Amino acid sequence: MLTFALRPAPKTISSGMLLPTAFLVMCAGLVIGFEIGEMVEHIGLAIGISEVTACVLFALWWKRRNGEFTPPPVTIEGGVLSGPLMPRDRAVKSVPLSAITEVALRQQGLRRMLVVGAGEVLFVWPAVSFVEEDAPDRLHRALLEEISAQPGGTEQRAAIDAHGERAVRLFARRYPATRVILAVIAVMFVVEKLTGALESSEMMLRLGAGSPALVRDGQWWRLFSVHTLHANWLHVWMNAMAIISLGPIVEQLLGTRRFTVVALLGGLIGFVASTVAARHAMAVGASAVAFALMGSLLVIQLIHVSTLPAGIAVSRQRWATMLGLNLAISLLPGIDLIAHAGGFAGGALLTYALARGEGALEQAPSRAATILAWITGVAFVLGMGATFAHAHDASVDYTEEWVRAHFDAPRERAELANAEAWRIAIDPKSPAMHLARADAALEPVIAEMGEGEPKGMVLDTWAHLAHRLGRADLAVERQRSAATLAPRADTFTTLGRYLSEAGSRGDVDAKIEGAKVHVVAGTKRIVVYARTGSGLVRALLPAGTTEADLGMAGGELLFASASGPEPDVAAVTIATYPPDKDSLKQP
Repeated sequence: MLTFALRPAPKTISSGMLLPTAFLVMCAGLVIGFEIGEMVEHIGLAIGISEVTACVLFALWWKRRNGEFTPPPVTIEGGVLSGPLMPRDRAVKSVPLSAITEVALRQQGLRRMLVVGAGEVLFVWPAVSFVEEDAPDRLHRALLEEISAQPGGTEQRAAIDAHGERAVRLFARRYPATRVILAVIAVMFVVEKLTGALESSEMMLRLGAGSPALVRDGQWWRLFSVHTLHANWLHVWMNAMAIISLGPIVEQLLGTRRFTVVALLGGLIGFVASTVAARHAMAVGASAVAFALMGSLLVIQLIHVSTLPAGIAVSRQRWATMLGLNLAISLLPGIDLIAHAGGFAGGALLTYALARGEGALEQAPSRAATILAWITGVAFVLGMGATFAHAHDASVDYTEEWVRAHFDAPRERAELANAEAWRIAIDPKSPAMHLARADAALEPVIAEMGEGEPKGMVLDTWAHLAHRLGRADLAVERQRSAATLAPRADTFTTLGRYLSEAGSRGDVDAKIEGAKVHVVAGTKRIVVYARTGSGLVRALLPAGTTEADLGMAGGELLFASASGPEPDVAAVTIATYPPDKDSLKQP
C-alpha cells in the first residue's frame, strides 16, 4: 500500500455540503430580508438586506465549524485509489484505478495541484496540502505506473495521456471576449454612477435600460444595451461574479467566436422573450448573458462529458442545486424570470447548434459560426453606438419616454401600471413631474376596469398620488372609493388619515364599548369605521346619534368622521368584510 499524508486543514463545510448549505442559507436570508423589506416598502432594500443576511448567516455557519483537523491520507491499495476529494474533506472517497480518466499536475496562477478525475468524481489536492514536498510528483508517477501495470492499462494510459494533452490545449486558450464583456459592464456602471442613473429611473432609461414598450416603438438598441446596465452595487457584483465563474471556462471550451455568439445572442434571446412577455416596465442587468453561459455549459457537459478536462464536469447533485438556487432567485419579486429562462434556453440551443459534433470543441468554428459571431459583435457595437446617440439627442423628450415605458404595457396593463405607479408614489425621491405623469396614466386604466377589489387597490394608489401632489380633497374622494371597493384595514386607515389632514374630521369623539359605539352628538352625520372580531365595519350614524349597536363583538376604532351636511339616514347601516356591494356605496 502506498500512503501520502496530508497536512492538518481548517475544519469547514465539506465539498458535498457546500452548495446545499449555501442554498438553505440563501433562502433563510431572503425570507428575513423580505420580511424587513415589506415593512419599509422598498424592493431594492429588501434584496440588499436579503443578500447581506445570507452572507452573515453563512459566515456564522462557517465560523462555527472552524478548527483544525487532520484529513485522511491518500492511499493506493489493491487497485483502488482512496482519499478525500479535497484536503478540507473528512469523508474518504474510493475509486478503482481502472475508472480513472485523467491524472494531471496543473499550475493555476501560483498554485500547483494534482488533479485526478474518474467520471463525475474529482480529486483536487494542492501541492502545499501534502506533508512531504515531493509527494505530488511521487503520487502522480505512482498512479500512472499502477494504471499501466493493470490489465488493459496500456490503452488506459494512452487515453489518459491524450486526455491530458487535450486539456492542455483547451486551457491554453485565452478568453478575451469575457474580459471585454466585464470591461464594458464596469465602464457602464461608472457612467451610471457619474450620471446619477442609480438614483434616477429616467436617467437609467436614457442610458439604455430595457423597455418592452420602447423596443416595440422601434428602439432596437435596448436589446443590447440592457445587458450593460445594473441597478446597484449588489446587482453588478452578482452578475459579474457569475460571468467571471462561467465565462472563462465556456470561452476556453467553445473558442472566442462561438462564445461571442452564445453570450451575446443568448442574452439577446433572453431579453426578446422578456419583451414579448412584457411583465416588467423596465429591466437592466447581464443576468440573461450569465444564464446563457450556464445553459451552454450544461449542454457541453451533456454532449462532451467523456472528453472534458477533469473539474469541468459538474455532478448531477451540484447541477440540481445550482439550477434550483438560480430558479429560486429568478422567482423573487422584481427579478425577470422570463429573461433568465430565455437566456438559458438560448445559450443551450446555440451551443448545441455550434458544438454538437464529436471533437467539435477542438475543431475550429465553421464558416457560418464565424460569420454569425461577426454579425453579433457588430450588432452589439452598433447598438451601443445608437444608445450613446439617443442619450445625447436634444430633440428627445426623455420624460415622455419614461412615461411610455412605464404605462404603455400591452398585457396585464392594470396590474403593471398600478405596480409602477405605487412604486413612484411611495418613493420619497419621486419628482412632482413623475407623480403627475403617473397620476394621469392611471386615469384611463381605472376607466377600463370593472367594479371590484382590484379596482379599489388601483384607486388606493391613485389617491396616494393625489396626496403626494398636495391635492387633499381629491385624495379623500379617491380613497373613499378605494375603501368602498376594497374594504380593508389599510384602506380605511388611510382614508382616516387623509380626512384628518384635509380638516374633514371635525370634533368627533368616539369609542367602542362591547358591541356599541359611543359618539358625541353633533349636527352632522357621523361615519364610523371599526375593526372587530368579525371583520371591518362601516357604520353611518344620523345627526344627533350618541350611541349605536354594531351588532357584533367590540374591537378597535379606526376613525370616526363628520360626513357633512347630507340627508339624514333613518337607520344605522352595518357592513362586514366581505361586504355586500350595495351596503358600502357612498351616499
